[in-house]
Amino acid sequence: MEIKPEVILVACLLFGISNRGSAAGCRTSDLVVTSHTYPDPGGRPVQYKKLVNNCDCTQKNVKLACPRFNSSIEVYPDTAIKPDGDGILCSLYAGRPVGPKEKVFFDIHSSTQFSFQPVSSTIICYKSPSLLKRATIKHTLEAANSHPILSCLRDLYKVQ
Repeated sequence: MEIKPEVILVACLLFGISNRGSAAGCRTSDLVVTSHTYPDPGGRPVQYKKLVNNCDCTQKNVKLACPRFNSSIEVYPDTAIKPDGDGILCSLYAGRPVGPKEKVFFDIHSSTQFSFQPVSSTIICYKSPSLLKRATIKHTLEAANSHPILSCLRDLYKVQ
């Protein structure tokens, strides 16, 4: 049975669109920050922060709102939050990736409340097709290996 180029092109487009569906739904707002404040043994307030990435994709270069936050404020771990120098934004862990469902914890020793609400991030989604989907694509490639439209399928799903 001969496979028509139009069918292959449509299949390539549909696989590409369906594979990006999860990433398209991710937003910076999927990063959720919660906070609890308790006094340390000396009576100073400590803000215990937890950031959770509720997206199915990794987010990196996370910028948090932190007006009036500066490097003289004690943070644990000390690499967790760094002010960007504009007096408005801070970087979370120097931009390192926060994986899907990953939780990040840090403490702020300050009587001033900081929301650290996420303002921006770079969303990275590496979705690989299921084994069944991969097998179907490989079979399609083998059936019409010489057609130029299939290069997008080969590149997209790394099938030889």
